[in-house]
Amino acid sequence: MPNKGSAKCSFSRGRAKNVSFCYMNVNGLHRRVAGERRSKLEDEDFISSLTKYDIISLVETHCAPEDSIDIPGYHFVSVCRA
Repeated sequence: MPNKGSAKCSFSRGRAKNVSFCYMNVNGLHRRVAGERRSKLEDEDFISSLTKYDIISLVETHCAPEDSIDIPGYHFVSVCRA
């Protein structure tokens, strides 16, 4: 279950919009099922729980620096530990 929140942001044209965001510790995006590597990103329920938010922060993904996460409609930014 994501931690969720919202904030009111001001834009340059003077209009304000509520922006929703979630922060989720996914404890690894990939897991082994019957010897095969499966991604939580292949789970439609997982994706639909995320895509109702404007901004998504996934932590503890256990991804490699060269990995990319593709969720349609979102821009991926990775910040890996050094």
